[in-house]
Amino acid sequence: MMFTPAFAPPEQHDQAEVSPASDLYALATTCVSLLTGCKNPNQLLFNSNWKEHANVSNHNFANVIDSMLKYEKGDRPQSAQDVLDALAEKQPNPLQPLLDWLKKFPQQRRWIILAGLALLGVAIAIILNFIETTSSEPHLSQYFSRGENALINENPATSRIPQCTDAYELKLKGIDAFREASSLDSVAGFRQAENYFKEATDKFREGAVQTADSENKCQVDPETLIYYYNAKAAQTRYARNLPTIAVVIPSLSEFRGTALEILRGVAQVQSIQSTADSPVFQIIIVKANIDQQEEFTQKVTKLSKRNNHIPGDLNFFKNSQIVGVIGHYSSDETWKAGKIYQQEQLVLISPTSTAVRRENLDSKYVFRTAADDYIAATNLAKYYLNNQPQQGKILILFESESQYSESLKEEFARTLLRLSPNRRPTLIQEYCDLSTQTNSKDCIKKATAANVQALMLAPSRNHLETALEITKKAKDNAKSENRDLQLLAGDVLYGKETFEKLGNLANGMVVAVSSHADIANSDFTQKAIELWSTAKVSWRTLTSYDAAQSFFQALTELSPDGRINPTREEVYQKLKTISAPGATQVSVEFDTYGDRKEAIGVGILAQASSSDGSSDEYRFTYLETPERK
Repeated sequence: MMFTPAFAPPEQHDQAEVSPASDLYALATTCVSLLTGCKNPNQLLFNSNWKEHANVSNHNFANVIDSMLKYEKGDRPQSAQDVLDALAEKQPNPLQPLLDWLKKFPQQRRWIILAGLALLGVAIAIILNFIETTSSEPHLSQYFSRGENALINENPATSRIPQCTDAYELKLKGIDAFREASSLDSVAGFRQAENYFKEATDKFREGAVQTADSENKCQVDPETLIYYYNAKAAQTRYARNLPTIAVVIPSLSEFRGTALEILRGVAQVQSIQSTADSPVFQIIIVKANIDQQEEFTQKVTKLSKRNNHIPGDLNFFKNSQIVGVIGHYSSDETWKAGKIYQQEQLVLISPTSTAVRRENLDSKYVFRTAADDYIAATNLAKYYLNNQPQQGKILILFESESQYSESLKEEFARTLLRLSPNRRPTLIQEYCDLSTQTNSKDCIKKATAANVQALMLAPSRNHLETALEITKKAKDNAKSENRDLQLLAGDVLYGKETFEKLGNLANGMVVAVSSHADIANSDFTQKAIELWSTAKVSWRTLTSYDAAQSFFQALTELSPDGRINPTREEVYQKLKTISAPGATQVSVEFDTYGDRKEAIGVGILAQASSSDGSSDEYRFTYLETPERK
């Protein structure tokens, strides 16, 4: 262990003469590593008292370890026997059986045995070090990137389109150049990375135009564009201290589309700030999903800490402080992460969380740019009452274990009765809890009943497939009986899975979403066409754009030229009073709880249509913008 720098005694670092006391120092550092789990005990000893990081009940043992760790080798025990004698001074001693056994041997053999134990400790330390290295920081580092990792992998569906594959190869070259530029502190290197990312984006865009009418389309990769803007920002005067906004995207492969939607909105705001005299923030992308709970907590905790605790973060950006977070797909993730961020006064703006706050009223550092479930439920209830005057049951499919789903179910049922008190006897509601329903046949039986007039679909992503299976059987049954079955749904049904599972049976489904590309303002639409070769982006792109615009506006007001580093608290206070230009005609403003202020156009209805040429990327068309009182 003496030849391992993290465990070696001071005299070895100074290239001075070593002695048996040097071996004892190395043995003590091995013990410290085993007791604390620290893979660099010398660094731990230099910065703090090792006993603060371990629970050692035997104080004599701890004192002996301290004596073996003395800086001057002359102050340490000089032999193995000295250590054994010191350990035997006080009772009870958990090592006493080992000590008694060692005393049976001559002193020279004791030293050999002790050295063997030290080697065993070395082996254990190496194994622990390997486990920690492969499973902790380096493992987590692959989920964080400013431009040094590809978190959005090549789309298998377009892997045979030359423009797409060529673009992805250029992206990888840009990533290599970005990483090297950071390690070498090279402005020229960042310029080279910028050029690669620019070439990749142009190639992606070329492929998108050429495959626009194909089933598998080459899409412009927003991650590449974000890395392009980061590389440009790295060449500016204040690049090292430029504030960072973290964008958290889902890590599971089935959420790839959602990740792209969020990143498009953020990248579009970066394109705006790139035209300014000086950028006011840079982006770090993070992949996290609550399904991997322990890892999720680790990632969020590291993001929340001040003074940069990002695993594997590039040296060039070590002084760049994270002052805000965009993302966390579900409401469950948002509230869990928000509680951790709040401890460090880090603001989170979620573009996709919609559950009504209720018990989360104290999460004051959580802001949201999407309309909440109260608005969604009100819009759906009004639509149903205005378009379905006849009697009949409404079956609500929901999940009691999902905050979003439970919230939407409760608000819809409550609002339906509130808006039509005279029809209470005829508004019969039944429920199917997908969280506890062990046999989906029971739900199917309810859904296919002759007096069911509508299905209200409020599942989370966890049970989306089951909800679609039930819906398909119910629609097929209604079609065979020549009767109509109205489909109402929350925003989780807004996605490609709906048409993949239901096909044309999805036509006519009314979905409550926060926004739609058809009501985007002209500036947003024009820029979307320029960047993505389409204006038919999803509502999640619009609300992610609004979240990024909020940070952009706040940081611009706090530091117009990018020279001043705003504190997290200053960013939080500024967001409370901000009025930022949004993707639609409605400015982004927050109420006292941090939710998007109610306004006409914040919360609309879209309708599924497989044939409408004006539909957005998931084949949903803009239906109506309900009035607000």
